This record gives sequence, structure tokens and C-alpha cells, in this order.
Amino acid sequence: SVSGFGNNQNELDYTNAQINSSEWLKQNPDFNIRTDLNDALIDEQRIYQNKLIEQNKELSSTTDGKDYAIDPATGKSNAYGLIPTIYQLDYCIPGPHPGWEADSGNELDKELSKVLDTDGMDFLQVGQATGMSTNLGAGIMIVSKLLGVADTDTIDEWSKILGTGHAHCGSSPPVSISECVSRDYYVKELLRFTHIPALSVDSDYLQSYSKFTNIIDRIYTEYKAGIKNTYISEVLPSAAKESETEFAKVPGYDQIINANRKTIDTLNGTITRLKEIKFKIDEANAKLKSGTMSVDDYETGPDGITPWKNAFVRVSYSLYSGDDIATVDDDTKLFIDEKNYVLNSLIGGHTGCEEELASPNSQLPKQLSGGSVLGRPDYPLPILYKYPGPSEKGFLYWGHYMDWQGHFPDGYAIGQAVDLCKAYVKYNKSTDEGCSSIVGIPDYNHIKGPNYIHISDLLEIQDGGTTGTIGYSPLNLPKAGDFERDILKMW
Repeated sequence: SVSGFGNNQNELDYTNAQINSSEWLKQNPDFNIRTDLNDALIDEQRIYQNKLIEQNKELSSTTDGKDYAIDPATGKSNAYGLIPTIYQLDYCIPGPHPGWEADSGNELDKELSKVLDTDGMDFLQVGQATGMSTNLGAGIMIVSKLLGVADTDTIDEWSKILGTGHAHCGSSPPVSISECVSRDYYVKELLRFTHIPALSVDSDYLQSYSKFTNIIDRIYTEYKAGIKNTYISEVLPSAAKESETEFAKVPGYDQIINANRKTIDTLNGTITRLKEIKFKIDEANAKLKSGTMSVDDYETGPDGITPWKNAFVRVSYSLYSGDDIATVDDDTKLFIDEKNYVLNSLIGGHTGCEEELASPNSQLPKQLSGGSVLGRPDYPLPILYKYPGPSEKGFLYWGHYMDWQGHFPDGYAIGQAVDLCKAYVKYNKSTDEGCSSIVGIPDYNHIKGPNYIHISDLLEIQDGGTTGTIGYSPLNLPKAGDFERDILKMW
């Protein structure tokens, strides 16, 4: 008609508000629902959906479509894609994962939140809150009942005079039953956190929640310093820095995967709705062509195309074009290229992490290179394959690097101890702390900090003794691995 002269088809079929609300209609101004809603348009949505499925597969998936698993016989997994390849690189690089400090701090906070603050509580309240036995000072309890004394304050005062009869609560200085119960509770918590079996504890150290958390904070602070002083750039493979960069990209890739999944689900409904609209438009076209429907009824009637034009506007919010398909295709190719680079250049190849660690010229100290005495955390994220046996390289449990008297495990050469000591001194720009004087098996006085935590240094106690703050038997030495594995959940 004359009124439509100079207008594109969309302007004839839809209001400005409808056009402005649909990016697809704006990009396709000549779309005519009467003739252009065809199988090709529907197939285009299906193609885009398949491209997103393919992209997610290249980012993170499994080769068999099943849940991620590692074959214990071969050490190989069914993981596939860029993200597992990035995790494989991090698994290869010695040391904990990027972000370990924030993650371990959060885990420690969660564990500390489970510890009861006994300040202001008497021994009955502590016993009820913790489920601990309150049989400390049982003799005093019997006497107090005979004399008709029932309040805990009075019993606490008597216990300072008569004693509590508990190994953790001596008579000098005098300790009340309530203080003793609190101390006994924190001794058990210290054992749970660190596996340090405390045999005698001063009230200065474990009489309160704040004293207990102070000990744990000091151990954690020293642990962090030990990690940072051990996994230094001088001993790590050259791919370490790029490994951190790649690892930092993973959250963004996860967002892409999740967004793709939502779009894939939405397109299932879009494709179904498009088929329905096309069926109704085809039906109206057939009636118009056969003469059983007038032009006016076809254009504006309730059984014509108007309801389906409006339905199409709503569907068009979720339509994709050939340009969208090309963009996803290009991005997927980039992800594949990045995966191949990480796998073939940063992990494998002559300059890769695995080649460097296997080289006789590797700067990684032997203490961190594997061996029968070393343990390693399970890597909690999908990787392509594990390194075989207990000699696998990478981040090793801290408590196994040395025993608690500072001795290297059997078979570790003294020269390697000297090298590690010198690396630590160089990193901290400090003076030689006895590196050059190491003779025979070094004791802990020669090397401190770079490759183990000496908890007795932290708590001012003597190994194997019962004097000082905390004493423990040398036959039952604590392992920092318990602290980092069970409490910090390091990997």
C-alpha cells in the first residue's frame, strides 16, 4: 500500500517498542514472518546450540561423557579440555596451587569457629557444652557435697588449695577446676589441630580461647612463611609464572561454561516455540492461498498471523544469527590453540615443566622431588594423568620433608641440604645461618625456615621433654602434614 512506501518490513509488522526491544529484529529489518520463518532459521538456532555444546566440551568435559575419574592402573583420567590441561600444568609445578593462602586461611577460620570460647564459663558449663567428662577434682566434689557447698565458685577456690588431681593442671601456680577443664579442652583441640600430644601445659599458653588461637595463628604464620621461602623462583620450572596466569583464567572459563549451559537450555524452548509458530503461520498461509481465509482475517483476525507475530517478537529476544555462530566458532578455536600450547609447550616439550623437573640440571632440591618418605595431597580438580608412584613431583606434604629434629630422611645428600640452605639465605638476603658448616647429617640448628617448621621453636619447648610449654615424646613426634592436610586442606 501507499502508506507502507519507504518502510522496511519490520516497521510495517511491529511497533517501535517491539523493534527496539529485540536486537534480532533490529538486525533483520526486512524479515517477513509470512515467508521467512523457515526451517533454515530454526536450523540456525540448532547450529548455534551445537556450537555452544562443542565449546563447553573443549573447555572442560570427559572423553566418555561419564563423571571424571582416574584409572588406577594407568594413572590416566577421562578428563578433556582446556581447563583440565591448565590444572595438569598446576599439578606439575611444585608448590601449592595459586590462591592457597586465601583458601587455607578460610579453612582455618572455619575450623577455629568450631572451637568453644570458654571465657566466663565454669567447669559444669564447659562440660555440658563440649560433652567432656567433669570428673576432674572428683574428691573435692564429694567433700563439697558433704559440707553442703554447691556453687562452682566455691569449689573452684577449694580446688586451688587442694588441687585437681589432673596431669594437665599442676599445683604451681594453683589452678581451679574450671580453669583445668578449659585447659584440658584446649589441649584436646591442640591435638586435633596439630597432632601435638601435649603432656604438660602452662596456664600462660592454653588457659583460654585467645591463648589457643594465638598458638594456632603463630603456627599458621610460620607455615605460610615456610611455603613462601621454599617454593621460590630459583627452584621452580620456568613455566611457573605462566601457570599462575593460566590458573587465573579458569574462573572466567567457568563463567563461560555456565552461561553456555543456560543458553543451551533456553534454545531448547526457543526451537520448540519456533516450530509451533511456523506451523501456525504455514496453516494460515494455506487458508489464505485456498481462499478459505480473507486477507483482512489473515492480517488482523484472531485466527490469522497477528497473534503469532507477537509470539515471534518474544522468541526473537533469544535468536542468534550466522555472525553469532562465527564468533563462538572463533572463540572455540582459540581455546583449542591455548590448550595445545599449555599441553605441548608449558607441560611437555623441551622447555616444558616435566622436562625441566626430569633434567639432571633441575634446580629443584631433592627434598621436594619425591622419594619413598614423601607424601602428596590428592589433586582435587580434574587432571589428565597422575605421575606414577610415591616419587611423583610437585607439592608435597610439609611434615615429611624433615623429621622434627631437623634431620633429612636417609639418602639425602648433605650437599643438597647446603644448596637448599643457601637458596633460602639468598632469597631472604640474610646472612649465612650455618650453611657452610653442615657436616654429616645436619641438625635443625643449621637450617631453619626454608623446608620445615620446627613447632618447638614456635612454642618455646624442648623436643621429647616435659618441661616448658608443651612436651612430647620423640617416639610420637607431631607432623605438620596433619595440620596442613586436615585443617588447612592444602593442595
